[in-house]
Amino acid sequence: MTWGAYVQQGNLEEIEMLGSQLSKEISCPVHYPAWNKNMFECKCNITFPVYLVKSGDWDMVRKLHKKGRK
Repeated sequence: MTWGAYVQQGNLEEIEMLGSQLSKEISCPVHYPAWNKNMFECKCNITFPVYLVKSGDWDMVRKLHKKGRK
């Protein structure tokens, strides 16, 4: 199984846009879906639920990434 999984669900355009923004905000590559769930996962193995990424609360997202890297 590769790190980048095949996407079958949801709006691919929206997912790509959200993933791109998430990657920029945390300065880390991401992929979707993680664990076959509605989540992104970054290269540091930290998961981000799509609802959190959609919320646009980038301070919370960055805190989650920073906390998970410790």
